[in-house]
Amino acid sequence: MKKIRFLFIRLTAILLFTQTVRAGEIPAAGQSEWDCKLFRAYLDKDMPAWLSLVLSAERHAASREEVFRLTLAFYGYTAYLSGKNDKATARVYLKKLESYIVKLKSMQYIPSRVEAMEIGVIAFKMSLDPASAIREGPKLLKKINRAAGTYPDCPYLLTERGNADFHRPAVWGGSYKKATAHYRRAVEIFRNTSKDNECNWFYLNTLIQLHRAAKLAGMKKEQEEAEKLIRELAPGWKDHEQE
Repeated sequence: MKKIRFLFIRLTAILLFTQTVRAGEIPAAGQSEWDCKLFRAYLDKDMPAWLSLVLSAERHAASREEVFRLTLAFYGYTAYLSGKNDKATARVYLKKLESYIVKLKSMQYIPSRVEAMEIGVIAFKMSLDPASAIREGPKLLKKINRAAGTYPDCPYLLTERGNADFHRPAVWGGSYKKATAHYRRAVEIFRNTSKDNECNWFYLNTLIQLHRAAKLAGMKKEQEEAEKLIRELAPGWKDHEQE
């Protein structure tokens, strides 16, 4: 049951946050002071400030891109709570996350990204109710594989595929090597399609997951490449698993 309990638990690095956003605003395009404060909060592990940033931004998010970035931030917060096994609070924010996914659908936002968030929601529900993993796990994998076939180059979906392969027991098809491949491809796409990764906490989290997966898979080259990219964004980053 312990393996089932932690099936699909996301975002290994604990998310926490500092500072408050000025007026809670999220500019419609490009990276902003808000993004960089969120990124700083990720690095500093200051959860109260992360939550303050997200809740203040709720009052101002209006465009589709703004709503997606807010949805992604709630995804990160729910992931943290799930990882800390704070089930009661996680369920509260999971409902809020679901409401924003519904809003993104109504706004006809990018389908691949919406589907990635939906997959994350299912995985969160499984982590909060471990007994459901046996029943829901195969359904989730089918959804992931179907989405991968439709949207093979969505970095958010690739990260979800990596999460699935990383946390799923080997007897159920889990593989650190496969997880490494998915994370690495997600990182490549982020780097090739966006100039705004300096304050992208999700990108950094994917890099950290890539580093962990490659290390556990014994893929030294990939591990070293990931570490180099991590240190470019976060020079003071430490591999806590070595401590």
